[in-house]
Amino acid sequence: MVLTDYLIYVEHNVRKALEMCAEATKENEFKSWWWKAKLGHCYLKLGLLRDAEQQLRSSIKIQPVINTYLNLCNVYLRMDVPNNALDLMIEASEKFTCEPRFLLGAARIYDMLHDSESAIANYKKVLVLDSSSVEAIACLGAHAFYSDQVSYDGLPIEEANSISLSSTCRIPAGNGD
Repeated sequence: MVLTDYLIYVEHNVRKALEMCAEATKENEFKSWWWKAKLGHCYLKLGLLRDAEQQLRSSIKIQPVINTYLNLCNVYLRMDVPNNALDLMIEASEKFTCEPRFLLGAARIYDMLHDSESAIANYKKVLVLDSSSVEAIACLGAHAFYSDQVSYDGLPIEEANSISLSSTCRIPAGNGD
């Protein structure tokens, strides 16, 4: 089992790891969730997304595991079907209620789909589970800063950003200098 990780991460020989996983899956009569998940991971690394989806789904049916769900979501995102990935993230977050990575992934996908309200709601849920999540804090902070915010010189943010820096810059004078 550790040998496949060595082949993938150290030797960078995913094809050899794929062969090994395929043989181990046959040897276990296609009943081992671990080998199916590793096989799906190898297919994902090689860009064979339909095969990866099939193996990861099969692995989840046998044994639902957090990393397998995350890999399957990556497959859907690489296939450019974010709604399937979002549905899977929501399904997994209901199954693994104390795992913030699913809520964080759902928030990212909502951001990709330009659904800010749902993204913000998920980032807040992430902070309930993991109060030190830097990504959730940063996204909530950025949202608070850019929503109906006025820049320091009184212009709306969009208008202030459109002004070129090549124009004359005035440095404010200090007190008494």
